[in-house]
Order: sequence, then C-alpha cells, then structure tokens
Amino acid sequence: MVILMLDTARPDYLSAYGHLRPTTPFLERFAAEGARFDRAYSSSS
Repeated sequence: MVILMLDTARPDYLSAYGHLRPTTPFLERFAAEGARFDRAYSSSS
C-alpha cells in the first residue's frame, strides 16, 4: 500500500483533479490506476 499525502499542493493545480495543463502526469496516472479520495476526514482528541 502506498499513501501519498501532499499538504503543499492545491488540488486545483493538479491535473489529476481537473487542471487543464498536464502539471502532474505521474500522479494522474497513479490516481487512475488506484484509489483516489477527494475528501478525507480525521477525528482528533
């Protein structure tokens, strides 16, 4: 299992999330072949 967490990249600038320019071709291919979560929630105490 590979978990990628990018806290410094905005989704609207990633081609995997619909940006028109191919800014992240590797991530786009990686997301197409795996599972992609558009929203993630975490609880804290």
